[in-house]
Amino acid sequence: MDWFNSLGLKVKILSTVAFACLICAVIALITAIYFNEQEFRSGLIQKSRTIHSRLDVAAKYVANQGGLQTMSDRYVQKYQDSSQLTDNDKKVILQQVPIYAAMKIGAEDADKEQYKFRVFSNEPRRKENLATADEMEIFKKFEADPSLGELVSDSGDIITVYRPVRLRDSLGCMTCHGHPSKSPWGNGKDTLGYPMEDWKDGRLHGVFAISNDVNMIKSAGGDNVSSNATIYLGVFVAIGGILALGLATLIMRKPLAGLQQVVKALGESGHQVSGAAEQISESAQGLSQATSIQ
Repeated sequence: MDWFNSLGLKVKILSTVAFACLICAVIALITAIYFNEQEFRSGLIQKSRTIHSRLDVAAKYVANQGGLQTMSDRYVQKYQDSSQLTDNDKKVILQQVPIYAAMKIGAEDADKEQYKFRVFSNEPRRKENLATADEMEIFKKFEADPSLGELVSDSGDIITVYRPVRLRDSLGCMTCHGHPSKSPWGNGKDTLGYPMEDWKDGRLHGVFAISNDVNMIKSAGGDNVSSNATIYLGVFVAIGGILALGLATLIMRKPLAGLQQVVKALGESGHQVSGAAEQISESAQGLSQATSIQ
């Protein structure tokens, strides 16, 4: 600290102001970066919620068309058994299933919109939709709490929003999963030939998951805007710090000049006092010698 003590008063004060501006600028920049990252992640969560809402609307729209019952009646009249259904027949029927329509919309253009869609269940009709061990933990949470409408998972790299898929009679779910006695073929199977499980309205049937890879989206350009904003903010903070220092210099110039004059005057007064003290000391010594001689 000797180098600092060797500086002039004006330089010391301005250096202190500059250091304070630098600290404020660094704190402001770090804070901006933190909240910018939080806003980015919040945006990904909102994006997933928007997609989920879109799927729910699609399922309701298809259900309101009543096409599933119409297709069921049509093929039951055409065939004697579900085994006679062709692949194209099954495709036509599936297009009238609300949940299937939502699944198709969720998976369509997922890569283009930079997200991953997955549906999983503990008892799926398709093996690829069987829940993994980690997914079963999510499934059990929805199963334990019927009022739970959403779960958000943020592992740092992957942000996933989960929503439950519950059977709803209003969506025609019981047409396929209701009591076997209501089988359109009279053999306990639904229109597509799957065994009807006698599930109840409101039962948890599966979970929709919308996932976003944070690093992938950033590398694809999704973070360029936020990075540029951070850089611009850093530049503005630096310019603001310089302007603040310049303004402080202008404002404090006169007070500092006056203070320097006071310090200078005090210094001169100190020298005068020191000189007078020396004279008094010499006089005292002379008087002491005279007294001794006398």
